[in-house]
Amino acid sequence: MRAKAGEAGFTLVELLVGLAVAALVMGLLSATVFQILTATDRGQDKLAVLHDHGTAFQWLNRDAQMGVSAEATVLPDSVAINWTDAVSGTTYQSSYAQSGDELVRTSTVDGTPSSQTVARNLDTSGFSASLDGDLLTVSITSVEGDTTQTRTESVLMRATGSVPLGAMRLVTGSYVGNRTDGRQITGIGFQPDVVIIKAERNRSGIIRTSTMVGDRSKVLTSTGSLQTNRIESLDADGFTIGSNNDVNQRNQTYHWVAMRAGSDLAVGTYTGDGHDNRSISGVGLQPVWVITMGDGDDSIFRPASVSGDNSYQMIGTGQLANRIQALEADGFQIGRDRDVNESGTTFHYIAWAASSQVLQGTYTGDGHDNRSITGVGFQPEVAWVKRDTADYSVWRPASVSGDMTLYWRNSAGAADRIQALESDGVQVGRDSEVNRNHTLYHGLALRDGGP
Repeated sequence: MRAKAGEAGFTLVELLVGLAVAALVMGLLSATVFQILTATDRGQDKLAVLHDHGTAFQWLNRDAQMGVSAEATVLPDSVAINWTDAVSGTTYQSSYAQSGDELVRTSTVDGTPSSQTVARNLDTSGFSASLDGDLLTVSITSVEGDTTQTRTESVLMRATGSVPLGAMRLVTGSYVGNRTDGRQITGIGFQPDVVIIKAERNRSGIIRTSTMVGDRSKVLTSTGSLQTNRIESLDADGFTIGSNNDVNQRNQTYHWVAMRAGSDLAVGTYTGDGHDNRSISGVGLQPVWVITMGDGDDSIFRPASVSGDNSYQMIGTGQLANRIQALEADGFQIGRDRDVNESGTTFHYIAWAASSQVLQGTYTGDGHDNRSITGVGFQPEVAWVKRDTADYSVWRPASVSGDMTLYWRNSAGAADRIQALESDGVQVGRDSEVNRNHTLYHGLALRDGGP
């Protein structure tokens, strides 16, 4: 074929090469599109399984923490968890069993049952459970498309006694470190679901919830994973500490808070999936203050009085978006930031609801020293204050004496912050962390709800 005069024509070789390149490009493009679609389908399958497991274990963790191990019926393919509200006398049972490819939770309150599906796409015999002492271990295996995934979690159940759902229990205290591993702190009167320890000197705060199994607890201001040799266990009448300096340095004074869950305090877990605007439901209460702690990510908290899509890092000062985005009727909403929702990571949470033992509110600073913040309605045993858009948060348990306030971070106690816990609130100094003029502050006040 000849080109017309004045035109740049193709030789046969050039034409064949061009066609070959085009065919190669189209082939690669088609293969790439196919791979993307295949990967997307597989990814969707994995996310479906991840979501299934997250929902199921939210309920299992919640129920198992309330249940009494001696009253549980645990078979290889089913679980029945029982407890009684010590305040109202109401009896509860939550049972789990596989029905076809679904995991069904049946909640029976004073003999009246109701059922819900908490996981789908289970493999044949995809639910199994065992009980070793007070430790309940559950495995769920799900199949979606060509994805098969197994998740196993263990939860510490209550050894004995009924559960006072109508009242959070809270006790504070202090001890002097002696570097003895396996040291027991006893006499608190109940098995706690939350224990917090903070040194008066330069050590970060340590926290453990009943959802953290084995010898594991969280350094509150660390992005690292859960650590050993700090709060080693939560016991029937207290807790056990290791020899690490964070909790047991020789001649160091430590303050601790121990809390048991009730109608105004819930603890639980969820698994990150990386999705934005995700609701963590099934908490069992409407929170006014939430903490999340990732096993390898920052700890985040949000008071109900914070506006917009904002929350705080335990180590931070200013507000951050895309973490705890909102507090909802039965839980809270999280964004996709890794601090709260890194895919595949286990997150532990604590949520408080408003009650006669829990008050969350705000005040505006006036810069005056020795100022009483009143109207709380009770004398707090724990107070926590955070400036709206700056400064570190500070807190004070009743075990602290004199004009001293604690930090969560690796810092010594300081004066002129929360100076005292008073009969109807707290007294603050004039430091900017608690009382800068014309500045908004968020506060949480807690007290024991027991007899």
